[in-house]
Amino acid sequence: MTTFEGIVYGILHGLSEFLPVGAQAHQILVAHLFDLTAPSGVELGALSLGAAIAVLVAFRHDWASMVSSLLQVILYRKYPMTLDERMPFFLLTTTLPVAAAWHSLHEQINPALNSPTGAALGILAGGLLLLAAEHFSRRTKNTYDLNWFDALIASFGQVLFLVAGIGWITGVLAVLLLRNYRTEAAAKYAFYSAFPLLTASAFVRLQGVSIHASAPAEGLSWATLIVTVVVTLFFGIITINGFMRHVQRKGLGMYVTYRLLMGLGLTGWIQGRLRLNDNAS
Repeated sequence: MTTFEGIVYGILHGLSEFLPVGAQAHQILVAHLFDLTAPSGVELGALSLGAAIAVLVAFRHDWASMVSSLLQVILYRKYPMTLDERMPFFLLTTTLPVAAAWHSLHEQINPALNSPTGAALGILAGGLLLLAAEHFSRRTKNTYDLNWFDALIASFGQVLFLVAGIGWITGVLAVLLLRNYRTEAAAKYAFYSAFPLLTASAFVRLQGVSIHASAPAEGLSWATLIVTVVVTLFFGIITINGFMRHVQRKGLGMYVTYRLLMGLGLTGWIQGRLRLNDNAS
C-alpha cells in the first residue's frame, strides 16, 4: 500500500467506520472502482489502531470516569451500582460473544459476501434494517436504562460487522433502537462497544510487527503506516463528534436514505457491467 492509498483509506475509514454506512463495504467498493490495493493484514491493523484511538480521545472523559469507577469497585469490593461502575461489565458482556463469533466464523464467511456485489447488497440490507429500527422504535429509554440483557442483545447486532456492508455500528444502533433506546444513547453505546473490538483488531493484526524492522510489512513503509494511523485518527474524531451532534437533532434518516440509494444504485450498476462483460465475451 502506498502513502497515497494510506491517506485515501485513512480518510475513508475515519468517516465510514463511525457512520452507519458500512465501512468494510466502502473499502471493497473504493478498491474495485478506483483500482487501488485493498488494505489487509498490517494495513487493516493501522486503520483499526487509528479508529480505536479516535474513540478513546472522543470519549476521554467518559473513559476516565469508567476506569475510576471500576477501580473503586475492585479496590473496595463494591457491587457496581452507578452506570459508570456497571458500564465496563456491560461492555464485556457485549464484547465476549462478538470475539467468540469472530474467532469461529471469520474464516468461514462466503467470499461472495466480500465482493463488490455483496458489498452493495450489504449496504442496501443495512439501510432496510435501519429503516425498520427507526420506524418501530419508541425511543423511550436513555443511557442510564442500560442493563445486562440489552448489553447481551447488542452483541448480536455487533456480530453483523462480519458481513461486509452492514457494519457494527449499524447493527448495534438497530438492535438498541428496537429495544426503544433514544438514538443518541444507542449511538454512544455503539461507540463505547466498538473500542474493545477495534483494539483487539489492531492488536491481532499488528502483533507481528517489530519496531526494529526496516518495514512493518512487505510493501508497506513505516511512513505509510504512521500516516494511515494519524489520518484515520483525525477524521475519526471529527466524524464521531459530528455524528453525535447530528443524530441528536436529525436522527438517522439521512443515513437510511444514503444506504438505500447507494445500495440500489451500485447493485444496478455492477449487474449492468457484468451483463456487458458477458455480452462482450
